[in-house]
This record gives sequence, C-alpha cells and structure tokens, in this order.
Amino acid sequence: MTTAIRSRFRPFREEAEAQGVPADDVERWLATARPCATLTLSDDDTGPLVGRFGGPLLLPSDTPDPGHPFVASVDLAALPADATDLLLPSDGRLLFFAGSELVEIWEDTKDLIAPSAQMQMGGYADEESVEFDPVDVAASLAAQAVDAGHWDGPVSDDVADRVLLADGYAGRDVEKREGATVHWVIQREDLAARRFERGVGI
Repeated sequence: MTTAIRSRFRPFREEAEAQGVPADDVERWLATARPCATLTLSDDDTGPLVGRFGGPLLLPSDTPDPGHPFVASVDLAALPADATDLLLPSDGRLLFFAGSELVEIWEDTKDLIAPSAQMQMGGYADEESVEFDPVDVAASLAAQAVDAGHWDGPVSDDVADRVLLADGYAGRDVEKREGATVHWVIQREDLAARRFERGVGI
C-alpha cells in the first residue's frame, strides 16, 4: 500500500484503534485496499482531461458495429500510472459499452445521465445491494456463456481470476434510475493480454 493510500485511511485506523480493535486486525483489513481512479465531471474545468462520457464513437471504418450503446472512453495516457493496480496499457483509449439488456434504458436516459455521471477505474465494485459481488456474478455469467456456446472459452469461474476494470454510475437525479451502476469486469489473463473485448459488463 502506498503512502498516499495509507494517509487516506488514517481516519479508519484512528477510529478502529479508538474502539479497541487490535492493530493486527486493522492492518489486515487495510491490506485488502486496492487503489482506484475516480473520474468525475469538472464544474470548473480544472484537473487533467482523462476521458469523456458519451459523444461520437470514433472507430476505424472497417470495425464491426459493437451493437451496444457507447458509454464512455478513457485516455490511458492521461491516467496516472499509479492510479490503479490494473495492468493497463500506457497509452490508447479504452472504450466502454453497456450490455445489450441495458440498451433501452441507456437510450432513454443517456442525455440526463451524462451531466452527472462519473466512473471509477479499478478498486472494488460500488454496489448498494451488498448481497452479491458484481465480480463474482461476472465470473459466473462468463462461465455460463461459454457452456451455452455463446462465448469462446476458456474462461475461469473463479472470482479470484477476475478483477473490476471499471464502474460507471448513472446520475443520482435520473428519476427511477437513481444510483444505477454498470460494472465492467475482466479476467486477469485477458487484461494482461490486452483482450479488453472479453470484458463482461453487468
């Protein structure tokens, strides 16, 4: 854990110690922390421009139609190298699309979502429904898709072999869609090999 991350968790450590939690337990919890980059819309145009929500989808003319709504792009060269613990390329653009089951919702709400949307790269999934881990769900869905012949394998159904690539948040002020989140999960092996098209969005 970097010094900066340890500094961010100082209130957690101090409160845990104040409540008598053993220092070893505190450090064991802190060791599970993963760095992430939180991308937000700037109200005053300050800070680096790392990506954009929506906009024209600029792909080579011979690229097949993705078939899913385009959500966001991230300029990997503008993302600080130590912002996450993901093995991301040092340059290029990473494009994010929503799953086909979200097409109608996206088309209905994208104009309202974009002004207040934000994205998290890396870290842990932010999910208000704590009954399940989106990374675990993605691992299971990928294995089922291979078994059904809908996706080329091999894939692992072990959650430890997958990692959260990003979370995309819908606007908190979109009626009936407040707090909706899309999670993009990728197999660690595919991430290392730059096979981003094998990511799973849920």
